[in-house]
Amino acid sequence: MFTARDRSWDELRGQMDSLLTREEYEAARLSTLNAHYTRRDLAFEMWQLAKRLGFRAGGTVLEPGMGVGNFFMVMPKDLMPGTRRVGVEMDELTGAIAKALFPNSTILIEPFQKTSLPDNYFDLVIGNVPFGKIEIVDPAFRREPFITRNIHNYFLAKSLLKLRPGGVLIAITWRHTMDAKTGKWFRAWMSERAELLGAIRLPRETFQRLQWGRDLKIAEMPPKTKSALVDSSFNGAAI
Repeated sequence: MFTARDRSWDELRGQMDSLLTREEYEAARLSTLNAHYTRRDLAFEMWQLAKRLGFRAGGTVLEPGMGVGNFFMVMPKDLMPGTRRVGVEMDELTGAIAKALFPNSTILIEPFQKTSLPDNYFDLVIGNVPFGKIEIVDPAFRREPFITRNIHNYFLAKSLLKLRPGGVLIAITWRHTMDAKTGKWFRAWMSERAELLGAIRLPRETFQRLQWGRDLKIAEMPPKTKSALVDSSFNGAAI
């Protein structure tokens, strides 16, 4: 699409060039590295899982890297009354679409690392995190460089800190979160702060155009009445 060498996209490329400002066009081009939108049937089943894990109407939900809001679109109606939804999207055009679609939700159009959302606040974090070997700059983790070494683990770590005690994180991530030998320090950090409830290796055809495996990961922040649970399943878990 954004490569002039591929002439089959010339017509659509010309339309986009006439409709978008140069800044919007460049932002759209750069976003293709991580703009992998989630199938709605998969997002819906993740909501059903959230319900089985105890999430109810009136809670607080965060979706980091929301795109145009596929997860918000398929949120079950019985969970909506009184629920506060917060979404984060760094791409201005995509974020503007999400704002138009969900006027009663809080949509932050900025990079996740620049948000100032409160820690220990959300009941649920749900979504499909961006992935890749993209290093993030976030002074909050300056003493933990293994967290900012790639974007998918960074999103998981920051999301975890936003959960209240007893809150649940349900996220699709790159398989290297669980597999990479270099990720042992990250997995140890996660295990000190949350209990791994489960991890599922998704079939490759779940995301047809991606050549990299993806996992569905479910983690829970221990309630305050529990001591911090160190779950060795974060390190080398069988999936």
